[in-house]
Amino acid sequence: MQRSGIIEYRRRSYIMLQLQDAWFILGLKPCQGFGIMSYKGIILAGEVNSAMPEWVVSKAVDVLNNHGKALKGSRILVLGIAYKKNVDDMRESPSVHMMEILRSKGAQVEYSDPHVPVFPKMREYSFDLRSVPLTADSVAAYDCVLVATNHDGFDYKLMQKYAKLIVEATAFTAGSMIM
Repeated sequence: MQRSGIIEYRRRSYIMLQLQDAWFILGLKPCQGFGIMSYKGIILAGEVNSAMPEWVVSKAVDVLNNHGKALKGSRILVLGIAYKKNVDDMRESPSVHMMEILRSKGAQVEYSDPHVPVFPKMREYSFDLRSVPLTADSVAAYDCVLVATNHDGFDYKLMQKYAKLIVEATAFTAGSMIM
């Protein structure tokens, strides 16, 4: 959906399992309370969830290309790098995977997360970054804002007003946020 230069892509809402839950449940055998069809559904949910970072990045590439901008060299601000909203837990965070994919494709990636002021040391990822404060000037300085974790502390109206492009993976504009 396009409005005022804002492009939105929503996560498929029918996949309800979080990534780590799907793979944890796979450790249970079908005879332990899950029928074979539920078991296959969990496998499918895990596969879809695992592919979401690549899918979201592909949407960011599409949005940038549609506005005459290549991903390589673009400044991307990732909003929310924690695993889920309003926490600081980054284990299994798809946001970090998205950041790595974007960086590997030549984007200049930064993040803003009120719950993660400094990017922590992680086994798989290494970013020497601090959370960017959200102001009208800082938001406007990026080619694209990617909403990865929709913390309540973010000023979404500020982003809607000043961001050049928004790729949304969290449906932050639901309800009263729709303009």
